[in-house]
Amino acid sequence: MEQPVKLIFSACRATSAATTFFDPITIGPFNKQFVDGALGANNPVYALWNQAQDVWGGQLRASLKCLVSIGTGVPALKPVRDDVLGIWATLKDLATETEKTAQLFHRDKSDLDEEGRYYRFNVDRGLEEIGLVEEKKKTEIAAATRRYVESQAVFKQMKACVNNIARQEYHGPYRIPFSLQGVPVSNHFVARLSATAAAEQCLLPRRRSRRNQRRVFVLHGLVGIGKTQLAADFARRHEAAFSSVFWLDGRSEDRLRQSLASYAGRIPEGQIHERSRNAVLNSEQDLMVVVTDVLDWLARPDNIDWLLIFDNVDQDVE
Repeated sequence: MEQPVKLIFSACRATSAATTFFDPITIGPFNKQFVDGALGANNPVYALWNQAQDVWGGQLRASLKCLVSIGTGVPALKPVRDDVLGIWATLKDLATETEKTAQLFHRDKSDLDEEGRYYRFNVDRGLEEIGLVEEKKKTEIAAATRRYVESQAVFKQMKACVNNIARQEYHGPYRIPFSLQGVPVSNHFVARLSATAAAEQCLLPRRRSRRNQRRVFVLHGLVGIGKTQLAADFARRHEAAFSSVFWLDGRSEDRLRQSLASYAGRIPEGQIHERSRNAVLNSEQDLMVVVTDVLDWLARPDNIDWLLIFDNVDQDVE
């Protein structure tokens, strides 16, 4: 069987083998030749989706990890010339237009985008007047592409895409449904890429040899600069890599205990005393019993993939 990297390269090479510009590519044991879809499917995202449905059927949406669509630049808007050659050129442009197809697919499969499983990358300006035959404009192509990928929004999307593809997912017995209910969401949050990258490097479980070591990452700074939102963004994007995510109120020891106890009912049956899963906290003693059981659960030798987030530790309210 061919290596995955080679298969990905072959697929990309085939989709870019535009007739008269690039040679076909031969793939597979039967030496089948593949070329670019050209007028038939210049943006092949729907063709890909339909073929995948033929293979996986109704399980496609549930099993899909990531779908990446890469464009060749957003076309410029041009008026239609009122002559035969002009009409031909317009029809050709319409037949090879890719961005409208991408927009239709995005609307049709908006849930994939919302769940971080569909990514579309297409240089939005600088390539409008550059055609396939203009190889001498490689410098302009590279410059426009560099400007595009260096923009904060695109870089953030690329990071999310890479993390989606590369990340591990937890499938063990200690999985708790993810929820950040009660954590405030800001519509003005701006990611700080360096802090996010550092958190990912420190906290994401990548190498088995390090997974049994406790790792601590501290977000610090002035009140109101976005530490909570940065932590929440990290948790939402990477929750699948962890068995559970506990969002704990660190403003006081009592609030911390209350936060820990609130997760007892979500721990899977049989892993913690039922008295704690269904506890009614009428006294300090009741609270301490539940907290102790939750801490014992976190301390299990094989329960090592959880993430604890202590929020507001810089705010002393009591």
